[in-house]
Parts: sequence; structure tokens; C-alpha cells
Amino acid sequence: MTGERYSAAALERWNVVNPVLPDDGFDAAAGVRRPARRRSDPRPRRAMKQVLAHFERGGVPEANRHITQIAAELYRTEDLRSAVRSFLTDGPGKATFTGR
Repeated sequence: MTGERYSAAALERWNVVNPVLPDDGFDAAAGVRRPARRRSDPRPRRAMKQVLAHFERGGVPEANRHITQIAAELYRTEDLRSAVRSFLTDGPGKATFTGR
């Protein structure tokens, strides 16, 4: 949301993206990897999917028309306040979530 770029490795470590596996040896690589950890509240993922769905229908202007309403629901959560505090004091990827 800030426009900053992060490496694929960082996004994978923060569970934003799934691991990318090679075509050659995919089955073996997939078999040895553990499933992605679900440490976070599902609401931010759901919000991101909503924004992307609007983007697919009408690009950035369509996504922008809906993003404030979608994001407002996240700002009401205890998890967001806790995550911001954690990010500011401990850095990214260290927050814990309760689903509240």
C-alpha cells in the first residue's frame, strides 16, 4: 500500500506469497516443503483479494473507488493496532495475531 518494493524472499518470509518452485523437480520440491504458515488474520488477505478483483474489473481507478471502504474494516481491528506497534518496535514479520 505504500508503493515500496520488497524482494520475493522477504514476501515469502512474511507469508505474503507462496514459494515459487522450479518446473524441473517440482514434485520433489513441493513434497519437502511444509505448507505455508497461517499466522495472520484472514481479513487482510480477503481485503487484498477484494481490491485485486476490483482492479481486474476496471484497473487502478476501479480499485481506488473501493479501497477506502475495504481498508476501513481493517482499521477497526485490534490486530491492526497490534501489528503496527510490532512493526514500529520490532520490524516486519514479527507480529502475532489473535483474529480480533
